[in-house]
Amino acid sequence: MRLLGRPGASRSRGDAARIPGSERAVAPVCAGDLRRLYRRLPGDLGLERLGRAEARARIRADLAREGLTNFGRIPAWDVVRVAIAPNQPQDAGRTLGEIARRRRVDPLDAVCDFLIADRGATRILITSMSEKDVHEISGTPWVLVGSDANALATSGVTSQGKPHPRSYGTHARLLGTFVRDLGLLSLPAAVHKTTGASAAALGLADRGVLRAGCWADVTVFDPARLAERATYDDPHQYSVGVSTVVVNGDVVLDRGDHTGALPGRRLRPRD
Repeated sequence: MRLLGRPGASRSRGDAARIPGSERAVAPVCAGDLRRLYRRLPGDLGLERLGRAEARARIRADLAREGLTNFGRIPAWDVVRVAIAPNQPQDAGRTLGEIARRRRVDPLDAVCDFLIADRGATRILITSMSEKDVHEISGTPWVLVGSDANALATSGVTSQGKPHPRSYGTHARLLGTFVRDLGLLSLPAAVHKTTGASAAALGLADRGVLRAGCWADVTVFDPARLAERATYDDPHQYSVGVSTVVVNGDVVLDRGDHTGALPGRRLRPRD
């Protein structure tokens, strides 16, 4: 973590440590770590103990000694954003620092109170990477790109909360912002990172390439229009610029509309 903010050093260290044939996958975003906030606390502190003054005093002493960085790459409470809060949906999208200020309490007390009210189910996003790091690493030849996200929709049960916008915009961000707008890498190289190279790294045979005899997984998009729309404040938005998607030979998106087809299947290495 000492290399954060030093993209050249990050890449050099990665180049030196890389084993030939071993690729690494990244999501082209600065915030990550969508996980339960509860897991950021000491493992032996049960949820029922967070309301006790002595438990909070122990955590507060740990933070005073080690700093927030030891709490999970956190430079400040304002980089920790609540993504999903089942019992407190009104606070989804706010940072822990903002929540503490609104409640006029110490940030740690806000965290503990929040977890108790949510029964430990609060999920968070942590902005822990610099934009320069993301740009440099995403363009590194041996680094692959993936969303590292869940399958979500703009309606129904998976439309709840404010999850990471990468669930909707990863590939549009790579191919639109990074390729077209910033010129960090070529369009063919970027497409290969997310398709053929990723499939090969995962051991998925006959996937990720346009070749006779391979599975027909095809996305038709307009490079000039492709753009992400999802944001941290409003993540449930589909990207624009994609007209057609074919999965296993069946059209699932036609002129931007879902056809109702569900040809997807679980994939395993060498499938």
